[in-house]
Amino acid sequence: MDPEAAAFASARGGGRVTAGFVICFPNYSTFLSKLGLYVEDIFVRAPWCRRGLDRMMLSAVADRSAELGMGRVEWCVLDWNKNAIDFYEGMGADVLPQWRIYWLVGAALDKYKGSQEEATGGKAAE
Repeated sequence: MDPEAAAFASARGGGRVTAGFVICFPNYSTFLSKLGLYVEDIFVRAPWCRRGLDRMMLSAVADRSAELGMGRVEWCVLDWNKNAIDFYEGMGADVLPQWRIYWLVGAALDKYKGSQEEATGGKAAE
């Protein structure tokens, strides 16, 4: 049973639905001096879980990265998400415990609004 089938139905019809997706984009590693791919999200809808779609999608991203001669594929995972951690390590990924993620969000980000204009006197940076 798929209660979200209508919301995830394909515009092409034929009973097709989106089971999941991966969002990734290119980045650049100054450590490797190579392009890479950053995986922002892998999502598999509940009715389609435990069917290997996550492995298929991450493998496709890694395959494409390797074919293009990129240096790495990287992503983040929350430290409490044991299922995801086990999955990623099972695929051969290494965890980098020495790295920390930083965010500017909400009020911390808002305080920078207009700061570029102040720094450049309203002129575009060249």
